[in-house]
Amino acid sequence: IFFSMALCPATCSFVGVFFLEAFLGLPLLFFGCGVTVASRAEKGEGDDASSYNINVYFWIGNLLNTRNINSVYRFTGVSDDDGYLAAAQYQPLINSQNNPESFRNYYGMYVDDPFNIGVPRTIRLGVKFDF
Repeated sequence: IFFSMALCPATCSFVGVFFLEAFLGLPLLFFGCGVTVASRAEKGEGDDASSYNINVYFWIGNLLNTRNINSVYRFTGVSDDDGYLAAAQYQPLINSQNNPESFRNYYGMYVDDPFNIGVPRTIRLGVKFDF
């Protein structure tokens, strides 16, 4: 779904809200708007004439800051736990480590892969100047 609406009669434009479908079918919400001002400044004739464009934009990705899960671990079905630390058959091996609590903490950091979850809310504000 894409909405577009003109703000001024010349070349300014507004881009509204649109939805994209993520890889796993989870809806992602993006919001963006931009204003483009085009002008032509005549310095001379022919090749000496010049023009410039200014584009000011404001873009928000993942507007509602939803937790978009890209992949999960097969054993548990969640994105931040593979089930190794809770499995009964691995408890003797975990407890035989020099410091079992440190092993659990470091293994938890290892398993919590940031690529399993999509990007959080992203806000971009910018100006583009073409001449």
